[in-house]
Amino acid sequence: MHGTLLGLSTLQGWRTTAVNKDAGISVIREELSLPARTDIQKHIDTLEAKKTVILDYFKGEGCGAHGAGTKLNFKAFLPLYIKYMMSPEHPSDYSYRYMQEEKIGINDLEVMDADNKRDMEKYLNCIYKMEELLVTEANLGYLKNSKPRIRSKLK
Repeated sequence: MHGTLLGLSTLQGWRTTAVNKDAGISVIREELSLPARTDIQKHIDTLEAKKTVILDYFKGEGCGAHGAGTKLNFKAFLPLYIKYMMSPEHPSDYSYRYMQEEKIGINDLEVMDADNKRDMEKYLNCIYKMEELLVTEANLGYLKNSKPRIRSKLK
């Protein structure tokens, strides 16, 4: 592919360059044989281990319903996330309600905000882990399906 692009750009340069009547162009073609990779299995093993760690994250305290997992799903996460981005200081209610709670000595809204922020962070981490899992799976698929090709000798 790169050779073709180089050839095309050479021809384009040739057309715009002033030359003598008897000028010519030479074409050289050469194939290069490279050794096959020998470390594919090592990379596969590393990616399989990474995949196991990611899947354990989903089963355990990361995203899982057990332990410290998040109770959010996408339908609950999105409006909550937008609300907290639009009003980061007072997301759960009007600002006067926060002042009212402070005046009477309770902090229910602040506690709820802290819980929601923790759950949103966990949900976002789950999304990042899902993306990481997809990339890991794609890389595994590529490595497992790649077979080294042996080319003929240089001509």
